[in-house]
Amino acid sequence: MGFIQAGVPSTRHKRERKLSYSKPVFSNVNGYVTIKKLKLPKPKTDPQGKVHLKLPTHSKVSTLGELPPEILQHIFVLVGNDGYYSMVYLNSYFHRVLKPTPHLIGLYFMQNYMKTVHLEDHRYLIVNANMYKNNLLFRFFLRHVFMKFMNSIHGFVSETDYTNNVIEEPHTKLNINNMVIKDYGVFFDFPLELAALSRFITIGNIDTCISDIINWHFEKFDFTKLSTDKITKENIRLMYSIKILLQLKGGVDAHASIDSPDPLVVMMNLLQTQFNLKIRQYTDEQTLKKKKSKLLRKMRKIIEPFIAEFYSHIDSKTHLSHPELWNLLHRIADIALIDLVTDLGGNPQYDLFF
Repeated sequence: MGFIQAGVPSTRHKRERKLSYSKPVFSNVNGYVTIKKLKLPKPKTDPQGKVHLKLPTHSKVSTLGELPPEILQHIFVLVGNDGYYSMVYLNSYFHRVLKPTPHLIGLYFMQNYMKTVHLEDHRYLIVNANMYKNNLLFRFFLRHVFMKFMNSIHGFVSETDYTNNVIEEPHTKLNINNMVIKDYGVFFDFPLELAALSRFITIGNIDTCISDIINWHFEKFDFTKLSTDKITKENIRLMYSIKILLQLKGGVDAHASIDSPDPLVVMMNLLQTQFNLKIRQYTDEQTLKKKKSKLLRKMRKIIEPFIAEFYSHIDSKTHLSHPELWNLLHRIADIALIDLVTDLGGNPQYDLFF
């Protein structure tokens, strides 16, 4: 065993370890021990002594789809109406990123639909007229924007008049066309906001707008299928929304009347249509008589409060004598309704019953 040298393994690769640069190396040759330290390799340098380091490279963005959502949303806000459909419906990624959240709608609205200006030391609001046509933006304006600015502005100014410097009296109310508003549900969902908005704007041809709202309301609700309590509740909502519309016309009287027979004629025509469709389902004479009496009571519960609220003014006698209204009363053939109209001053044509 004396041929084995001390400190040297008999097997060349037995328990071989890789050396670390931080550890010294011991060697024993002929009984002399020497210590060697390994040094790290020096980085390559140019003649001027500058060290060259290779930095990591990032891939370049080749399409809009590779941009972060925040940048895409900012582009969408700046593009405005011209790029709305082209961006939102481009692909599923854009549609998901540009989903209408309250934050994104707010940025989009403030950039493209509204701004504030100062005229005669007062603050005025300029709102793009297209906002009233957009159901989402109009509701956002009523819910989040208008109530915030209501107490800090002096009025509304038309965008066209401001651009063309044609502003005669900025203290007058801004008039908007009744055909602009497409979402009649706002009159039911935001009555308080619209009542406050009546301080600054008016709606033209209000009677046509009231007729449209009545038509929209009874397309959603078939009175023949509703309970008495539900009819009362929906009738209150309808009349309250019409009062809001009359305020937007410019009237502040709580008992303001409607200046046209058309809304009443539209209502009675719709109710009679629903009434006739329901009556046709019954063939038994006794059942028909019973159901007809019940449906007429429901119909009176809608029409009587409406007439009493909006057609009881002395100037409404002419509207209650309209030939088309009396033709409907004749077809409905309800004595209680006829008595109500005549008590308020309505008179039929002489040849109507002959």
